[in-house]
Amino acid sequence: MARLNLLSIGAIDVLVGCGAWYLFIGILNSIYTSTSSILFVSVLFALRTLTSTVSSIPLSILADRIGVKRVLILVFLFLIFLIFSLYSISNSTSKSILLPLLSLAIIVEALITTYNILKYAIPPKLKGISLERINAIYEMTFSFMMVAGPLIAAFLINLRYLGTIIITLCLVVSGVLVSQLRLSEISSMSNGDNGDNFRMFDDLRNGLKDILRKKTLKGALIIGVLIASAGSVVNLAIVPVADALENGFINAYSMIVAFIGLGSAISGLTVFKRELRNQYRILQLSIILISVYPLTLLSGFSNGVWVLLLIAVGSTLNGMGNGFTAIILTSAIQKKANRNVAKVLAFIGNTENIVGVMVTIVAGVVMENFHHIQLMLLISSPIFLLSLIFVGFMDLKS
Repeated sequence: MARLNLLSIGAIDVLVGCGAWYLFIGILNSIYTSTSSILFVSVLFALRTLTSTVSSIPLSILADRIGVKRVLILVFLFLIFLIFSLYSISNSTSKSILLPLLSLAIIVEALITTYNILKYAIPPKLKGISLERINAIYEMTFSFMMVAGPLIAAFLINLRYLGTIIITLCLVVSGVLVSQLRLSEISSMSNGDNGDNFRMFDDLRNGLKDILRKKTLKGALIIGVLIASAGSVVNLAIVPVADALENGFINAYSMIVAFIGLGSAISGLTVFKRELRNQYRILQLSIILISVYPLTLLSGFSNGVWVLLLIAVGSTLNGMGNGFTAIILTSAIQKKANRNVAKVLAFIGNTENIVGVMVTIVAGVVMENFHHIQLMLLISSPIFLLSLIFVGFMDLKS
């Protein structure tokens, strides 16, 4: 039974991941192909980040209070409805499809955030399986979907209505698998801790106090904000770069994102297999790899087979750089924050998200109205490199 539950959890995560990527790539493709506007794409990216940030707060409070299976099945049903809504909107002859698509994106992101939070409420409710084994399954499926998800989504979208049916069946199977899990549905409503559930802002304030007291945490915050700001520009610029490539927007975009996912998976596997000895050097090298990537993307506006190869290699190295950076910074925070780990991570994560949203909108306006995509990429590269200065703040010794 334990082995069957592990297989079910892995299968659910992969199938829901396919649905999430299908909806994201589908909405992005519909918005960009119908408007050719990088500004509207920036609004889409900003709304996704903002929705996940805001909705994660109440959802994390409710995660321990509700019947996980019932809510997840409802999430899957809503996602199925949204899949058919996307198909209907995308094939509509109406010119005013932007608002429905952006509204769809907000609802999708809220539902996917719900799933991502509630799936971590499953392990404590399963008997006979260690938490580590279940969390390891989630890590493996995440790495797999970072690579395969965009490619699967592009393939299914190109199948049109048949792809819609296939992704619907994936979510139906997910619902069936969830219903078969034997969970101990224990509600925490009776614990009498209602007052503790609304101390989020106090927790964030305590996290900030801890950051200001410790150089390593200040360094992690500054590096995270710099990478988030420049990274928002790069993520947005990938869209027109993919459009400029010769193998079609949706296929090129999915390919680029998949190679970034491949690099991230390589970094995770490397750390899993061996301990990182000289973390200072690895962090510095990782930031340099990230800073080179905007220059690599500039080649996307040229022609030739070598361009695809260069972007594929550059995207993989960028994914590796981002992966190693995230692992090293998160580990440093976990070592230095002591009992305030969750608070510090929440503060840094929310700060990065807020900065990312603002930069995404500004970059969208600049790219749309002044067509300075190449200039924005050139500016983002030294911003990445600027974070090298703050590596010296970090205490990365074990």
